[in-house]
Amino acid sequence: MGINIVAFGGSVIAAVVLPDTGDLATRYLLIALLGIAMGNQNAAARRLAVPDLNTTVLTLTLTALASESRLAGGTHPHPKWRLASVATMFSGAALVLKVNTAAAVGLAFAIVLAVSAMALRLRHSTESWTAGAG
Repeated sequence: MGINIVAFGGSVIAAVVLPDTGDLATRYLLIALLGIAMGNQNAAARRLAVPDLNTTVLTLTLTALASESRLAGGTHPHPKWRLASVATMFSGAALVLKVNTAAAVGLAFAIVLAVSAMALRLRHSTESWTAGAG
């Protein structure tokens, strides 16, 4: 979580401080920082092994929704989590398009901070859902 806080925090600072003039250096800086954060999130999600929650892979989530639907002969397990994941990703894209990049990155940073705080609070929990994949 510390890596994500630093990567997202750096991207928020870059998005706010550096003007959005289409400069490639600024875009590559944001891509690098957010890529590090997203890769780290994906690694954490894989380590936790939470089923039906693919946080950084929109294509896989959409494929699972379609291929496991009742229309395709599947049992459609837990579609609400997958639909929520897709809706969240589209909401982030809309925020970038309708407001600005800094707003979207800032919101993502706030969410990472909140999740980090919850993770710290629950780090010694013995509840089965907090055990991870081991």
